[in-house]
Amino acid sequence: MKTVVEGTIKHWPVSVMAEELESGSGVSIYCSPEEIHEGKATPQKVVDLCLKSDGEYFSMSLAMKRLKENGFRRTID
Repeated sequence: MKTVVEGTIKHWPVSVMAEELESGSGVSIYCSPEEIHEGKATPQKVVDLCLKSDGEYFSMSLAMKRLKENGFRRTID
């Protein structure tokens, strides 16, 4: 099962894809910043924070906690 969560890091749009691990014992997270936003290229700080968030976690709640620690804010529709 794949889940995509839209949000921001440092006010920059990012998409986070979460996928359950094949073993069923956690989730894999991949954070992807928007390449160009309002005519500007992605700030390096946003790229670095996304890279720090990528990885495997025991649960979705732990993954979201890590994302929030790195400045991720979920977009509310």
